[in-house]
Amino acid sequence: MKKIALIAIACFMLAVKMTAQEKQVLNARQANENIYTGIKPPDGRAYIYGSKEEMEKSISGKKSNVLEQIKKNQSDPERVKLLRMELWRIENGTVAERKTESK
Repeated sequence: MKKIALIAIACFMLAVKMTAQEKQVLNARQANENIYTGIKPPDGRAYIYGSKEEMEKSISGKKSNVLEQIKKNQSDPERVKLLRMELWRIENGTVAERKTESK
């Protein structure tokens, strides 16, 4: 009877250890996620620029600023999430179509 109890305790401890290891692996995967990529915001809206020249001129400055902010705020996951959404808006910006009046 003692052997059965010892085996049961050993199995339980092994299961607990395996669960802890699985959590560590999951946390490591999440830590390795590339935080320097944009994520689509819930509203899915990107920036709209007046011209292609304005867009090209604006993107590089805004993008480098947001990437620098992400780097500075790595310890704040919520802030990083918001910055990644901002990055997505920048990277997926479009040029507004000009409406022409018909006579």
